[in-house]
Amino acid sequence: MTPFTIRTSLAALAFVACGTGAALAQDSPSPILDSVHVRQLVASEAPADQAALAAHFTALAERHAAAARRHDAMGQYAAGNPRGNGQEMKAHCQRLAGLERKASATLGELAAHHKALGAGAASVAPVSGAKYQAGAEARQPSEADMNALVGRAATPADHRALQDYFQTFAKRYQAEANGHVGMATLYRTTSRLAPVANHCDRLVKELRDAAAEATAAATMHGQLARPN
Repeated sequence: MTPFTIRTSLAALAFVACGTGAALAQDSPSPILDSVHVRQLVASEAPADQAALAAHFTALAERHAAAARRHDAMGQYAAGNPRGNGQEMKAHCQRLAGLERKASATLGELAAHHKALGAGAASVAPVSGAKYQAGAEARQPSEADMNALVGRAATPADHRALQDYFQTFAKRYQAEANGHVGMATLYRTTSRLAPVANHCDRLVKELRDAAAEATAAATMHGQLARPN
């Protein structure tokens, strides 16, 4: 068997192994929560909710740790490349690996914090973990997620989660509206494209109306989140 054949066979085996692993992974539900669910559970004291958060942050920590290992390996290969600036590339990879390890450590601390809370022990969350508790790196909620939350919303935590959700959309709509305002201004500087500015004007109005609706929904859920 030639070296090329060996490499090809190994690559094929690796592809099959990766495909099998992906299929197995898909059979098991991911512990990574959606961003709205994260913010909702952070406000909960239920042991099951704290356990879910611990699993969520553990999964994110493992993802960052895996990324750090990849950057380390890339840096080693780059350093051995006789062409290009291998040492400079290695330095970049090392810095990236360091950032990934730092994120992994913070997420590991968060996982331990929520595990402790779930067991009834006193614990303080790491300050650097605030963004993750606010939903950073969580998956985006699906339509089914939000429909389920709207259908069962009863507690202040439920309504705070919905308030955050609609506030996010309000900010997004407003940012898009502002972007179209700028585009309309640019179009009007060219007589040939000036008519297109009218389309931007209509989009601005529609997006601002949407932002107002989302803000109103957020305000309503904010009021419902207040203790009676």
